[in-house]
Amino acid sequence: MDSSTGDNWVTMKGEFLGILVCNHFCKPAQGLFSPVVAPKAQHDDGSLDLILVHGSGRLRLFCFFVAYQFCWHLLLPFVEYVKVLKLLYHSPPIKHLMTPLTLRP
Repeated sequence: MDSSTGDNWVTMKGEFLGILVCNHFCKPAQGLFSPVVAPKAQHDDGSLDLILVHGSGRLRLFCFFVAYQFCWHLLLPFVEYVKVLKLLYHSPPIKHLMTPLTLRP
């Protein structure tokens, strides 16, 4: 809890293979059947949509992108979809350390 502003912050620690930040719903130029990264995102709701891909490894990343092509990426057990108002990201000083992610829901 930040006492100066009264905002609630949530800190997420862990290993993230990917963090995608979206502020609007957008279909790529390929057409109507193209995948959408953040299907719940709206440009005027004042929030950011985060897609957190937990874990590590090339196979998991490959599975995420294949599922994305079929619009199944949000159904994967290692993918989390979060709406936030603010985001504070701290990168680790040394490679392979867990990265804290602080969110204000």
